[in-house]
Amino acid sequence: MCDDDSEQRKQKSIAILKALGIKTMDGLPRIESMDETVLRTKEEVARRTVGLMLISLYAEGLCSGEKRKKHRKWIERLIRLFDAQDFFTPDERAFLENKDPDMSECIKYSWQYEPFTVMLWALGFLSTKEALAVPAEVCDVTKAVGLMNGYKSYREFLSNAVLRDKEAILDQADLIYRYDWACVENRISNPMEHKNEWGIVMERHRALNWLINYCEDDWDDVTTDT
Repeated sequence: MCDDDSEQRKQKSIAILKALGIKTMDGLPRIESMDETVLRTKEEVARRTVGLMLISLYAEGLCSGEKRKKHRKWIERLIRLFDAQDFFTPDERAFLENKDPDMSECIKYSWQYEPFTVMLWALGFLSTKEALAVPAEVCDVTKAVGLMNGYKSYREFLSNAVLRDKEAILDQADLIYRYDWACVENRISNPMEHKNEWGIVMERHRALNWLINYCEDDWDDVTTDT
């Protein structure tokens, strides 16, 4: 297969954004084609999903004023339940082990509910409408975490996951890439507007770039180039 699929994908994304009244740049490059892309494995995605859920729950609790020591014990119980000791990145592990994290770190990691929701979509637990609608509002945390509450182990969760096909993931990766460019342009001209939207788009872009192995970067190093 040549690059025809990536050009078709680009044009489809541009049409979607124009229909929403969102500024696009026709000269923005295509992303990788089907032949050029090697997706993360189902198990890699499942491990990342669990890790993101746990780090988000921990950060949210600290943001809400939970005492760190008590809250850490609660998270440790969930880590054992999902056998997730090795599911965290080096940066996430440092945050978990920090005995006095500042509020900016807590807020940063509480935003990981957004990529967590993208991972649930990639594994077939959420529809595109549920997880990747126009990013005007933050994700439905209650729904996303509630889905995970139905599983009593990582293996049970993994066995129920079905990784979406490459085409579906690339379609969303291309669309968010172009949406991110529009957000960057808007941020330059309207720096005080749509801050939530920018955060949602950035986190979705990061998650989708990781899924398509963009630059083969590990999670802590994934970029969102536009």
